[in-house]
Amino acid sequence: MIVPVSIRSAGRRNMRCVLHIGTEKTATTSIQSWLYQNKATLSRNGIALSHVLGEGNNRALCARFQPEIDDYLLDMGIRDEAGKKARFATFLDDFEAEIRWLNLSHTTMIITSEHFHRRMTSEQNIAELRDFLYRNFSSIQIVCYFREQSEVRKSLYSTGIKGGDTCRIQDFQNDDQTETHYYNYKKMLDKWSACFGKSCITRRIFRTNLFPDKDIRKDFLNICRLKIPSDSLDFSSTHDNKGLTRFQALLARQVNKVFPRYNRNGKYSWIRDRAVYVISSFRMFRLGGAISDPRQKHFYAAFNETNKDFFYEYFGVKENLFSAPLPHQATETLFSLLSSDPATSGALAARERT
Repeated sequence: MIVPVSIRSAGRRNMRCVLHIGTEKTATTSIQSWLYQNKATLSRNGIALSHVLGEGNNRALCARFQPEIDDYLLDMGIRDEAGKKARFATFLDDFEAEIRWLNLSHTTMIITSEHFHRRMTSEQNIAELRDFLYRNFSSIQIVCYFREQSEVRKSLYSTGIKGGDTCRIQDFQNDDQTETHYYNYKKMLDKWSACFGKSCITRRIFRTNLFPDKDIRKDFLNICRLKIPSDSLDFSSTHDNKGLTRFQALLARQVNKVFPRYNRNGKYSWIRDRAVYVISSFRMFRLGGAISDPRQKHFYAAFNETNKDFFYEYFGVKENLFSAPLPHQATETLFSLLSSDPATSGALAARERT
């Protein structure tokens, strides 16, 4: 579907919008942290970042338009549509006021959140977002990176454990995922293309060796047509959202079982939150090597045909451009040594079975 001219021209502004929609597990946290770290330099070069939408991950805009109540809204005490409506009563007005102010001295605004990929599952809600954006910006560029699904699934498992999940990876997402909005990239991108037009969407494969200096932040600058000298920006710090090791996942799962993220009264457990943060952040717990997924090759194969359709439609190539996963190489660590010790292996195995 082509965007109607009336939508494109209504309330036309000078600023264009770069809408970075993810996908999840493609270094979005690194991009977001780096953008806001360089907020002042970007602003001097005519590139605006929002304060109203939240610093770093601009998830609030997605939350306003998404169809369901998720953990982000629950953490704010929002339990239903009435609560959401009350909480966001002046949100769009506040954001539009910020846009008008920034429009006086900037040519581009970057809006970034991977939750546009995960939470905007309805074409109707995407269309409502489109209408809002075209009322406030002169043009829209959608930016989206895509990572092979079995790798995404492993990373998502770590995030799930950090968020309160208790299952083993063998039991994580056991049902057929090939037609889901989250993993079926053609199905997901078809919705965005129907609302914004395919020409508005910049598609990139998430693969480090494809990026300038193997840095996705520099790749992001290039594909967004942001003409800023690299030496004027600070690339010194990294903000990687590292996945859990096997030992960290084991410990965090036990914490989640004892202290659920939400109790029976819906109250958030700060004890769980702090304990899992310590486990996931401190080097002393990074034992056991990377989490291995015994079903990874099967998961890759399940998407082979849908990925061929995706790459043909959006990259013009009649093949699956995602590389097959490599065999997992176990790392010899203190965890693996403990696991092989008869005095400790039984206890660890018993924990893994629970």
